Amino acid sequence: MLVPYGTYTLTIQGQGSDVQIRTKNVTLIVQPPYDEVDVPFFHGSQKATNFGAVGNDAANNNFLWYGLTSQLFDGSFIIATTDPDHMALDAYDCEHWGWSPTQHMNVYYDPEYNANIAYGNFFTTEDVISCEYDSLFVVGIMDSCIDFSIKIKVYYNPTETPIYGMYMSLYEDWDIGDSYNNWADMDPTHNLIWQYDPLEANLVFGMMKAPFYDDPMYNMVAVRNPQYVWPNSGFCTDWGLDSLYWLITRPGYFPAEAPDTDYSLLLTAPPIDLDSGEKHIEVWIDFGRNLDEDGLSWEQWYHRVLRYAGFYRGDVNASDSLEVPSLDVTDLVYLSQYLFQNGPAPKPYADQGDVDGSGCIGFPDPKQGGAGSVDVLDVVYLINYVFIDGPPPVDYVRFIPQCWPRTSLFENPNWR
Repeated sequence: MLVPYGTYTLTIQGQGSDVQIRTKNVTLIVQPPYDEVDVPFFHGSQKATNFGAVGNDAANNNFLWYGLTSQLFDGSFIIATTDPDHMALDAYDCEHWGWSPTQHMNVYYDPEYNANIAYGNFFTTEDVISCEYDSLFVVGIMDSCIDFSIKIKVYYNPTETPIYGMYMSLYEDWDIGDSYNNWADMDPTHNLIWQYDPLEANLVFGMMKAPFYDDPMYNMVAVRNPQYVWPNSGFCTDWGLDSLYWLITRPGYFPAEAPDTDYSLLLTAPPIDLDSGEKHIEVWIDFGRNLDEDGLSWEQWYHRVLRYAGFYRGDVNASDSLEVPSLDVTDLVYLSQYLFQNGPAPKPYADQGDVDGSGCIGFPDPKQGGAGSVDVLDVVYLINYVFIDGPPPVDYVRFIPQCWPRTSLFENPNWR
């Protein structure tokens, strides 16, 4: 018997030996095999699922669980291992069932960050990446000054067997203007790749990977869809030149060949070995920019974006609104006025002033960290850094329960 999805109340009634009747109501939830939700941000929304795929906010269905004629969505996280028989798209691929969700996908609004956050957890039982769990956070910022979303991906290997040579990729397909006449360009130094219609070259859409490990991309590829994607040619034929596996595992930077076809974008992080019990995090940004209107250089833009994700702590006065960002005595004055003279909060969030990382200690849930972790010790810490060569500020990723600290991105010469 097929029961429509929904919430039901099951009434159980029983009679005991004493002839008394007892009744108990039990709530039953009949749910689909996956959830698909909209994650709003200021200029629109994106769809997210509880098995890791992401997509646009079109009214039509972006995703189906099994049997879809095309396995690539607007945004797909792909894992490839050095064994080409096991390439797991986070939804599924042509050889294996792939991923299974472990919970509903829910969106909640976090007033501390003025952001909508969706979270999904999913796992696989495939041979090479057996029982690997992944978590995906999709963050939509409700701020009129920005037009991007943050995707935070956590990979986890709970088994006793290491996973060797794991390539982690994000594939996205932007159709801009005449989608069959798009162009793609890239900035390999800053993990940036974007698409545009040559007739409106300053309206760009693309992706960036935050350098959490100070690592450049393993590859950045403008993918020719007719050759590598249509119809399923990236998965379902062979593992030769006509495959996304070949693109993912080929190092280098490959921009568009000509603005004469439908392109998509592929970014792959450096391959890793995921040891038993080990976790790994990647932070991705996708974005739209109108270069004629926002008035920002690329340096000013990526500093702004990465501050929202939790980097560049200590730049509390958001100096890149006027110039290339810096961390100097003006930040000390700003932070002191916030703490002791009721001055404005650090930008974009109060915890941008948590330079000593105290908000990262423990960090048991997404609502902790924040303003309560900014105090006089941060002023002392910043004085030591600015004037007497003390330790650099501690950056850590926002929006997620896990604590992932790293040395300030100001210490990376390519990202200052």
